[in-house]
Amino acid sequence: MNPRFVALPVGQGDAFFYQQKNLNLLVDGGRGRKNFPGLFKAHLKKINTIDVAICTHSDADHTNGIIGLLETWEVPIKEIWLPGSWSYKLKQLLENEEEFYHELYNNINDLNGEDLNKKDIDSLENLKLIPEYDEINFSKENNEDFDFSEVCENRKESYPFFSYIYLDYGRSFYKNKSKQNLFIEAVKAASRIKEIVCCAYDQGVKIRWFDFQEFKQKGHKPDGGKRGILEPVNSREISPKSIGSSLTILKVLYLSVANKESLVFTALEERNEPTVLFTADSDLNFTIPDLKPNNSIIVTAPHHGSENNKNAYDKIESWHTSPNKIVWVRSDSQSKKRPGKSFLQVQGDRYCTLCNSGTHPKQTVIFTNKLSSWRGNTNARSCNCT
Repeated sequence: MNPRFVALPVGQGDAFFYQQKNLNLLVDGGRGRKNFPGLFKAHLKKINTIDVAICTHSDADHTNGIIGLLETWEVPIKEIWLPGSWSYKLKQLLENEEEFYHELYNNINDLNGEDLNKKDIDSLENLKLIPEYDEINFSKENNEDFDFSEVCENRKESYPFFSYIYLDYGRSFYKNKSKQNLFIEAVKAASRIKEIVCCAYDQGVKIRWFDFQEFKQKGHKPDGGKRGILEPVNSREISPKSIGSSLTILKVLYLSVANKESLVFTALEERNEPTVLFTADSDLNFTIPDLKPNNSIIVTAPHHGSENNKNAYDKIESWHTSPNKIVWVRSDSQSKKRPGKSFLQVQGDRYCTLCNSGTHPKQTVIFTNKLSSWRGNTNARSCNCT
């Protein structure tokens, strides 16, 4: 099987497919929950099974398509790899959803003005609540690994008064729109996590957990995955962990959407097979393992080419032995802010599923391996963003 990389033309977000002889990989699924299964089948007609699907973080423009695939089961998934932080309060979410949301309400109600960013008051990620890494103590007595299968088997049905969450809890913040919007966004993030986990379990998909916090605490030493084929860059594979009082539910949900916490993976260079680095929305502000590729490499543009992630471009160019061999692939909807100047000035070749110039329609970006290098299909347009 000749390795192939495909950036799917989702309406918003990221959805990347990678194929080689031992692996059919999907990294994220864009925002379109209902449309993504059909889009996947239309562009990848001969793919009948996904070996590994990765959700890099819980933003809707990365997770919703994965939920759609799990619900419809149009293309069976063998394994799904999820952020370890999702498991921190998962036991409580599955066993006592009402208590979970009540605690979340209290967490938000206790926020003061200094905790909220006035510019983006309805965004979890813009909270001034960034947990210090030493705050998460995995050795505390009230932190424990738990039997994930048992928790899923014994889970309660979804909170029967779900609308009450919005109508009562959300309404109680009517005098403070920032807290109201924050609460609703947090509920949606928790709902996406629950849907992915429960749907995957019910479909018999093997779930594996990769934790960014463990990576930070273990001195930037990634671990796990499929050795020599698909490995984490900024996480360590763990058993699901229930974190006690060292983290609030609000902080856990913050971690679940934080771009900084996005899982990064690499499909490794093997013999004549070139590399792919899936950066998700990460700023790559960590030590990248010394696995420098010698041949051509595809790098997915961090956070759709956002200038907020400008650190990532210098990091990759210093990491790769020949930056001019890098192929940058950017997925996005129409945006006035993206890509930033760092993406536009980066060394190597650039491709977008949709350029912000507005002169071309969305495209499927396809690359195949030819003579140990990534070569675009004949119809692939290079980036013409301005």
